[in-house]
Amino acid sequence: MNQLSPAIRFGLFLAAASILLSIIPYLLDMKTMTMFFGVISFIISIVFMFLSGTSERDSLGGFITWKQALKTIWICGLIGFGIGTLYQVVFMKYIDPELMEEQKEMQIKMMEGMRGTMGDEATEAQIERIQSEDVMSFKNISMMIGGSAIMAFFIAAILALIVKRDNPNELFDKYGN
Repeated sequence: MNQLSPAIRFGLFLAAASILLSIIPYLLDMKTMTMFFGVISFIISIVFMFLSGTSERDSLGGFITWKQALKTIWICGLIGFGIGTLYQVVFMKYIDPELMEEQKEMQIKMMEGMRGTMGDEATEAQIERIQSEDVMSFKNISMMIGGSAIMAFFIAAILALIVKRDNPNELFDKYGN
C-alpha cells in the first residue's frame, strides 16, 4: 500500500479536478468553453501524474527506475481518468440526460454548416449516424474507459522517462564485491 500511496493520492486529486472542471462550464452555462476546459483538464492531468511520479521517487530516496515510475504514474492516471469517465457516464445517463440531446443537436448544426465542404451525401450520412447513435451504450462506455487507459499509459510512459533517476551507486553495488 505504501508503494501505491502517491499513485492513489494523486489519482484521487486528478479525479476531483477532472470532475470539477467538467462541472464548472455546465453550471456557468458556458457550452462554447468546453474545449478550453478540456485543455486545462489535460494539463492538470499531466501535472498530477508527474507529481505522483516525483512523490514516489522522493519516497524511494531520490532514485526511481522507469518501470517503477511508469507503474505509479499509470495507476494515478487510471484512477483519475477512470473515476472521471464514470462520473461523466453517471452525469449524462442519470443526472442530466437532456444534455446529451443538446450536444447531438449542436453536432448536427455544425454538420449542416459544413454541408458544402463534405458533400451532401456524406453530410447526411454523418447526421443520421449522430441521430441514431447511443453514446451511453455499453460498447461506447467500454471504449471510453479503454481509451482513457491507453491515453494514461502513453502519458505515463513519457512522464516516467522524465521522472526516472538512476542510482549511480547501483552499478557498484551490483559488481562491487
